Amino acid sequence: MVSARFRRHSRGLRNHFATSSYSCRAAKLASTLRFSASSLRHISGTFRRKSTTLCKKAAKFSQQKADSATLCKMLPSVWSDRLAMAVTPSFQLRIVHHMKHWILEFLSFQMCSFLAYFERLRQRAMKLQSLVLHEFELPKALP
Repeated sequence: MVSARFRRHSRGLRNHFATSSYSCRAAKLASTLRFSASSLRHISGTFRRKSTTLCKKAAKFSQQKADSATLCKMLPSVWSDRLAMAVTPSFQLRIVHHMKHWILEFLSFQMCSFLAYFERLRQRAMKLQSLVLHEFELPKALP
């Protein structure tokens, strides 16, 4: 069940980002995030080669060669799996979902800090007002 506040915020954000400039930016961002399959294979293959040689060098200096070798064999496949996962639409939706929540939290934090700033200004003004002699007290203070 989605709360009314969430629906209200998400509807407002949807309308806000529905303008042409935002949709243009979103399309550009989506096109830059998309990788072709060949470039993805090239990136993961290069990473696997570099990380494998690095792990082999590290394993030579380690006392626990068996453990580090096992780790080094697993590491490249884990990273290449993550890289392939970043291209899938479901993962992109998860990123968008988390970004939307981050934006809402950031805006609410900014609003709270903005209101707290004005509250501090009001308190300072009250302190200054208490220090300043009022108009009717001025003749008493002067000799």
